[in-house]
Amino acid sequence: MAKRYVLIVEDNPDICALLGRLLAAYDTEAVVARTSAEAVEKMKTFPVHLALVDVILEGMSEDGTAIARRLREEGLRSPLYIMSCMKAEEMPADMDDIADGFLEKPFTLSAIKSVMQRHLGTAAPIGKGTALQDVLGLMTSVATEQEEIRRQQERLANFIMLLQKPEGAAAAQFETFKTTIARYESGLERIQRTLEDVQNLVKKQRDAERE
Repeated sequence: MAKRYVLIVEDNPDICALLGRLLAAYDTEAVVARTSAEAVEKMKTFPVHLALVDVILEGMSEDGTAIARRLREEGLRSPLYIMSCMKAEEMPADMDDIADGFLEKPFTLSAIKSVMQRHLGTAAPIGKGTALQDVLGLMTSVATEQEEIRRQQERLANFIMLLQKPEGAAAAQFETFKTTIARYESGLERIQRTLEDVQNLVKKQRDAERE
């Protein structure tokens, strides 16, 4: 079977590295880009089987939706998934026609595996079982969770600005602040549960190796 490639447009190196290791279980190599020019170059250099495009690319002049459009304009016919902490309904309307699916960050292990199994087939076991595949998937989920928490921390750091706003504006901002706090706490809880899942999977792998 010919080598397969997945194009990843993402600015977080941890997420890129973890997705790359997870893709290796599907006999698939990750090629990474951060700009539309890089993405198009990789698409024309490698036979891209699947594209995963993040929306928010820090420090870039264009976001992932613009890159997704460019990839389609340049001839990408393979499945393309948008990755974002935004909701699917918050995406530009044309993304329904451009993208084949949406991975909301922080994405779950089941969401990652569902996309990969749909387009890449069944993964080959890593080592003596599939537990390590799931560990990699869970750690990818943690990385996306941490990315979202960092953004929430930046929003929380701006809370002092409320003291400089008129009362009505401050009240509206305070509601946003409460929502951010709730998402922040929920994210920390999800990371804790995910790390517990990782510990259980590592134990499962060790038990399997002793059998």
